[in-house]
Amino acid sequence: MIFRKLRLAFLLLLGLFLVGCTVIPVDQGKDPNPGDETFDPDDDYDKLTLDEIKAIIKAKIPEIAPEKLYLPIGIKDSSASISWRSDSEQIDIISGEVTKGAKDTVVILTAYIRFHDQTYVMDIPITVKGVELRPLKTKNVISGYFFDSKYFAISDEMASQIDVINYSFATIDKTTHKLNLNGLYHLSEVLALREKGIRVTLAIGGWGADGFSQGVRTKEARETLINSIMETLRKHQFDGIDLDWEYPTSTVAGIAAHPSDKANLTLFVQQLRQAMDSYRDDLLLTIAVIGGSSASSFYDIPGLVPYIDFFNIMTYDGGTGTVANHHTNLRPTAKQNTSVVSAANVYLSLGVPKEKIVIGGAFYGHRKTFTTVFDGILYSPTTPSGTLDYTTIKNTVLTDPSYQYYFDEEAQAPYLSNGTYFISYDDPVSIALKAQYAKDNSFGGMMFWELGSDKSGELLNAIYQVFKD
Repeated sequence: MIFRKLRLAFLLLLGLFLVGCTVIPVDQGKDPNPGDETFDPDDDYDKLTLDEIKAIIKAKIPEIAPEKLYLPIGIKDSSASISWRSDSEQIDIISGEVTKGAKDTVVILTAYIRFHDQTYVMDIPITVKGVELRPLKTKNVISGYFFDSKYFAISDEMASQIDVINYSFATIDKTTHKLNLNGLYHLSEVLALREKGIRVTLAIGGWGADGFSQGVRTKEARETLINSIMETLRKHQFDGIDLDWEYPTSTVAGIAAHPSDKANLTLFVQQLRQAMDSYRDDLLLTIAVIGGSSASSFYDIPGLVPYIDFFNIMTYDGGTGTVANHHTNLRPTAKQNTSVVSAANVYLSLGVPKEKIVIGGAFYGHRKTFTTVFDGILYSPTTPSGTLDYTTIKNTVLTDPSYQYYFDEEAQAPYLSNGTYFISYDDPVSIALKAQYAKDNSFGGMMFWELGSDKSGELLNAIYQVFKD
């Protein structure tokens, strides 16, 4: 008896310090306190009745959920212990984090009260207020990828100019077929941008990311992957999914591939769309697709069209190889067919409606080293020398007097050279020309890789100024 009372005294002191700031996870449908601790009804430790305990617990739960919710596990002057369960992943009972959806949601918190060797259950409703997302336009949409390692706190002005952020990247475990969000270290900060009216989607994959082929290959794998995606959508309240598989049926960058990839992707997208629509009818399902003539080799475009909201055409990285050429030019030239216009025409010819076509801009440049310089610089022999983000180009390269700025009127694209290096990139002029092209053709809009590569917001603003009217 003395040992038991000492334990109770310790638990009481612990409860006084921790009440209101600790939570205990509970498995749904199970008694969270299986009865390993009993209390003597004659013990004078309890000064409160069960009804008084319930009233105190209820009073501690606000009608409207704050950003972080604190759930009591004990009550002063009582031996009662409390565990919790939530019927929605919008309230995490372990961390107390509250995630807002697109609309107001009533969540039921269940308190399991262990009192005098009995468990009593009490349900308490609490409202999680929804965020006010800006209405999504049917054309002139501005969407941008935001790579976690390039995260920065964007300004209110930048937030007002972008409609969709594709937070990059979640990956797919090639063995379990479940999503992995381990590399998304700024998840809460990026999701907080929803408070500014921006839709935040989760981009899955990226260059060199394995797991897609394995994750869509069988019915069972697809079900597992879709369930994992839906669990993530519910828990974090993303506003959609962007699929970035580079590329189905291809082993480029060492990823797994299978001849059935193209057909399996279509099956997967159909089933994912159905699951997403049954949960929230305003969720976006978009796909990043190659910006070249080989689209039909990788994708069943007609099969994808009914289920995809936007085809984000990656009209950049076109200037590969060993000559000084453009990597993200708007128009083709006599010596370079790859371009935004030619890529858009490919997808139009395959049946993608104009309002689902989103062309790409580059917030970075490709740098190459000349091996020999011909007259005119363009198309001289080179070797690749990496990439530079626009922030570096603007602050370092453009301020270097050894570099000369050029603008190719035929390609409608800029480039830089100092005789040693050649840099192809997008600047405010070229990216505005792309935006005007998208606007003139009634396309869905424009996207870019990647927001953190231009912290000044100069390129984003150039797109916005074209689209705003």
